[in-house]
Amino acid sequence: MLTDLQQSDLFELALNWRGIFAFTVTDGVWIAIPAADRTCVLTAGSAVELQELVRRDYASRQAAARADVYLSERMST
Repeated sequence: MLTDLQQSDLFELALNWRGIFAFTVTDGVWIAIPAADRTCVLTAGSAVELQELVRRDYASRQAAARADVYLSERMST
C-alpha cells in the first residue's frame, strides 16, 4: 500500500506526463512505460529518481525524432 506522499507523487507524475507515460508502483518499485514504446520499461526506487529517468528518456526520444526529421529533409532535397 502506498503512503499518502507516494500517492501524491504518483498522481503528480501521471498528471505531468499524461498521455506520454503510464506510471505505477509495484512492491516499492516505481515504473514508467512510454506510450511511444510499450516494450520499454523505466524503473526506479523513488518518484524523484523515476522523474529524472522519464525526463532523460523523453529528451532522448525528442532528439532522435528531430534527427530523423532533419535527415529526411536533407535526403529529399
